[in-house]
Parts: sequence; C-alpha cells; structure tokens
Amino acid sequence: MAAIDHHRPWSAIQRELLELILDRLCFGDHVRFGAVCRSWGSLAAGSPHSRALRSPWFVFLRSPSTGTFEFFSPVEGRARRIRLPSSDECRFSGSSMGWLVLTHRVHGNRLLNPFTNRSVRLPPSPSHYPDGIDLGPTLHMFDHAVLSSTPTQTPENCIVVAMYNILLPVFCRPGDKEWTFFESYRSDWQHFIFFGGLLYCVTNTDQMMAYEFTPQPVCRHKFTLAGLVEKRDGSDAKRCHLVESAGLLLLVVQYLVDCPPAENNILGALFCLKPKTIHFSVYRVETSCSSQRLVKVRSLGDDAMFVGSGFARAVGAEHFPVPKFKKNRIYFTDCEDDEYVWYEFCLEDEKIQPVVLDICLSSLFPRRWRMIDVV
Repeated sequence: MAAIDHHRPWSAIQRELLELILDRLCFGDHVRFGAVCRSWGSLAAGSPHSRALRSPWFVFLRSPSTGTFEFFSPVEGRARRIRLPSSDECRFSGSSMGWLVLTHRVHGNRLLNPFTNRSVRLPPSPSHYPDGIDLGPTLHMFDHAVLSSTPTQTPENCIVVAMYNILLPVFCRPGDKEWTFFESYRSDWQHFIFFGGLLYCVTNTDQMMAYEFTPQPVCRHKFTLAGLVEKRDGSDAKRCHLVESAGLLLLVVQYLVDCPPAENNILGALFCLKPKTIHFSVYRVETSCSSQRLVKVRSLGDDAMFVGSGFARAVGAEHFPVPKFKKNRIYFTDCEDDEYVWYEFCLEDEKIQPVVLDICLSSLFPRRWRMIDVV
C-alpha cells in the first residue's frame, strides 16, 4: 500500500476544484485566495469573483476631508475603512456599475473603481445654462449619477447621466470636454436608471419618460402615472424610485406623512416638518411602441430591496447571511428618526417595523449608505 503524501503543495490541487472554490468566495476571500501561492494567484487574477459580483457592498464617504470611505461586505458581515488616493476633500455623488462618482475641487470630476484603483476623468462641472446664463454662486455639485455600462470595457458606449445642482440633468461620455444638458434642462426628476438600453426617469409631476441615446437623448416613451398609481389616504407626499429586480423594471412608490418633532413647540414644528414613511407600493413597468402600463407587484420573490438617499437597489436576500435582512422586504430609514434606525416593509402583510441589527452596520449612519458592485 502506497504511503499517503501529507506534504503535497497547495499548487497540486486540481484547477477544476479551485474554480469551484473561487466561485463561492466573497471579494475579501477571493483576494486572500490569490495570496496562498503563485499558481493560486494566477488563477484568482484571471477568474471573476462570481459570488462577489452577486453580492454588492454598502459604501459611504465617512471623512470627506481625508477621502476615507467605509465599505461593508454583507457576506462577511464586517466593515472596512479605506482611504482612496487623491480623494481628500472630495464629494461622493453616487455609485454605478462598480464605480464611484467623485467631485473634487482640484482633481475635478471622475469615476473611480475602489477595487482596482482605476480612474476615468469626467468633464468639469458646468458653469452656464445652455442659453449662456451664468449659473451663479451655486453649489456646483452632483446629487446622483448612473452609468449605462462600465467605462473601461466599452468606453465608446458608456454614458454618464447625473443630476447637477438638484434640478439640472446632464450627461457625458468618457473623453467629452463638457457636459450636455437635456432638452428640458430645468428638471423635476425624482429618480432615474438605465434599463434595457434606455434611460428611465420619473418626475415630481407624476411623469415617466424613457430616453434612447442616438447619440443624443431621444424620448421614446412618455406617460403619466396619475390613475395608474394608487392614492394613499393620509399621505402628504410620495417619492418614486426605479429599481431593477430579476430582470424587470419596478416602480417603487414610497408614501409619506409630515411629522413635526415632538419636542418642538407648535410654531417651530411648522418649519420643522419631517417625512415619515407609512406605506410602499411596487409596480412592474411595461412599455411598448403602442402602450405603457403598470402592474401591481405583490412579491419581490427572493429579493430584498434597499431604499436610501439617492439610491434604490434590489439584491438577493441570500447574500446577507449575517444581517437580519429577509426576502420580500423593503429596507429604509426615515429622516425624522435617529440615523441609526432601520425599518422594514413586508410586502406580504404590508406592515412596517423597526429592524434590530447586531452588526456594525447598524451604527454607521445607514441613511448615508449606498451600494456598489465589486467589478
């Protein structure tokens, strides 16, 4: 009987087995896998971290003065603080396709992939309206931005759409010298997203539009939400979010009431009204050349949805083994509460209740978190 070799090198493990292991690793373990030996490092560098791609991270800018970001891996249940190069005194305007959208007073506007440290320059911030009128002493900042595709894989097809100074939607392509305003450049857009090759946006006046870039944006669909979205008794306002889930485009309507802080006096409360969420409704958006309609959705399937300041995202609940996030729930925070409090809305029983988390994410200002893919 041949003696068993207890000292076989790690590099002797079959490649097929290693690929199966890689497919199940989160991003952090993927990096550590590559550090075991040279052959494992070569395999890790040439293989996509599949589970990490399916498991987006939470991210927010903890310290603008030093460019320090907080990244939370839901698979690992832990947060990391990372100081990104040339990001001191920057503003974090959003994340899309695995890229952060950053504005810097010296380095200008750029896309930054925090996992590869690759950077793509964007045009300087606009200083004039399309009619030549000076923007004046405005804040000159982007509030929200999305990408149509990754700028490194298909730079010629990548379009960056951003909301500038709250009400000015603009777009550019990597390499452009300036931003281009949309035709109706004074906008009331609430939220926008790329889906199926089109840019969808929803407005404060209950309009939904879909733009195709050819290469200028052309409106292909436009319809009103009035009569299609249910009204909610007692609701003072609503916010609309566009979310992709299981290959479908969803319209998520968040119903709000204005609540004065209890500790304020009556006169002060009139000027300190803060929104409180009382309900959510979810609709599937269906558009064609001849018609558009909304279909009420009763279940998110295996997805959990996160709605925050400037972002909305649906993610498979199986990617959250540590936090107590469940499928068919919408997770959110309310402005009138302490920033540390999460809430969940269950689509099945339509009830809202606070979420108790025993992980570090609960203490990291969840209202400021966004999500980023690891690519």
